[in-house]
Amino acid sequence: MGTMWRIAIPFVAIVLVAVLGILWLTAGEEAEVRQLYAGMLDAGRRYDAERLVDMLSARYSYEDVNYSAMVDRIRSAVQPGRYSGLTEIEAPTITAIGDGATIEAHLRARVDPMPYPVPLIVKVHLRREPQGWKVTGIEVHRYGSE
Repeated sequence: MGTMWRIAIPFVAIVLVAVLGILWLTAGEEAEVRQLYAGMLDAGRRYDAERLVDMLSARYSYEDVNYSAMVDRIRSAVQPGRYSGLTEIEAPTITAIGDGATIEAHLRARVDPMPYPVPLIVKVHLRREPQGWKVTGIEVHRYGSE
């Protein structure tokens, strides 16, 4: 075996181990985010506003809404009678990169005062904090209004 191969083989092995490590870490982050998303859906279906509030980052700030304003919005909106029939239209798209992640979910719910279910696109922005993944921003759009 030539000198070039003696140098190349360990180098290639190190690169492969690094790539596999990155893929493994990314898969673990995505699984954690997927679990948080499942918890969000469950809390929404059970009208558990306090559980949703616990998922917010104390540094929540998205567009003109800060943490306290979002807490108020959640507590007023997550009540029986305000919406019903929360279902997924399709599986969410989850992008987890380092300490940040985004969930794009396509949902359907009957939202007061609409008499029929409305399809929604919900984008949830997350950040890894010492307590785990926390929500730092939420965007909600009706299909076709992006």
